Amino acid sequence: MLRRSTLLSRITLATLTALALFALAAPAAFAVSTAVRVEGSPYEVAPETTVSVPDSGTVVDTDGTSFSYRTGANALAALDRAAALRGFIYSFNTLYGAPFLEMVAGLSADPSDWSNGWTYMVNGVGYPILDMGAADCILRTGDRVVFTQNPDATFSRGAKLLRLRLAPRPGVEPGDTIRITVVGDDVAKANSAAEAERWGLDPVADPSLVEPPAGFAAVPGATLHVGSRVYVDGAGDAADGTVAISDLPRGTYGVWAEVAMDDSFSYVRSAVTRIDVNDGARISGLRVSPSPYRAGRRMAIRFRLDKRATVSARIVNNKGRVVAKLGARTLNAGSRILYWGGRAQTALTSHLTVKVQSVDSWSRSVTATTSVRVVR
Repeated sequence: MLRRSTLLSRITLATLTALALFALAAPAAFAVSTAVRVEGSPYEVAPETTVSVPDSGTVVDTDGTSFSYRTGANALAALDRAAALRGFIYSFNTLYGAPFLEMVAGLSADPSDWSNGWTYMVNGVGYPILDMGAADCILRTGDRVVFTQNPDATFSRGAKLLRLRLAPRPGVEPGDTIRITVVGDDVAKANSAAEAERWGLDPVADPSLVEPPAGFAAVPGATLHVGSRVYVDGAGDAADGTVAISDLPRGTYGVWAEVAMDDSFSYVRSAVTRIDVNDGARISGLRVSPSPYRAGRRMAIRFRLDKRATVSARIVNNKGRVVAKLGARTLNAGSRILYWGGRAQTALTSHLTVKVQSVDSWSRSVTATTSVRVVR
């Protein structure tokens, strides 16, 4: 006869084994990673936030209303995850079966005339292409979802997401001009043929359904917020969607644009983009050894870098032909050395020019140059 303790141990072991086998046999929960931004009519509720959304689950709003889903990660569940991470409230009702978004962060939809009703876009695609509730919109990893209030009570206008284009780059040096162009992404058009097909459209039969980002048109008359400063397109120059700024003090600035609704479109304010006004990564004390340089020997290129940057180098001969290229490396500030092994891509001449280029995290480029005599 088995002792009681031995019997219990065997039962426990059998139970644990069965649970382990069940866990191995059960399919793993799947989740998609997506980004969510929430824009109310008066202000931004939440900046773009990356969330992980399971393919099934239950969402519960601020008022305790719940909705369970089993068919895949959806836009409403993504909003629920963003609310938890960013700390805003939201509510929906299920009077007609599917959830209807009523309020986000205290900003309510007006059911009497639909003004400021909450709508959403996925990768720049919205109504009328996405003619479905947020809970029915299945997401994929990498999707970017924007929830916004639509001030068009009649829904007779189109809608455009505002986006910013920066030239020449997001980082400039003091006194340099940065040009910021406000463009509009028409949510009634997909940004690529693949996106069009995803939502059941035929871009071959109707190419007008696709508008790639390069084709986004400038939106004139925008109000551009740069830190605490405000610039208006058309104030002092032509209203062409571009504002040129050259008087910013040193610093890092959040930039966003807004445009009032017109007869054709309502506009969703742009996401906040960062720009930086400061010096690039300076290169000083550039020198080469040995000097003069003897053909075939290893060359040491010494310099000092005043801040972290990606550094590359080119060595050219008197005729401007490239003798060697040293691939880009990210280096910290301080005294640094790059080495060239001496194997040339083209013939050496009596002198070589060494060009070292730094590119900082804001894409500012600085180049330092020195020359060295060549002996045989």
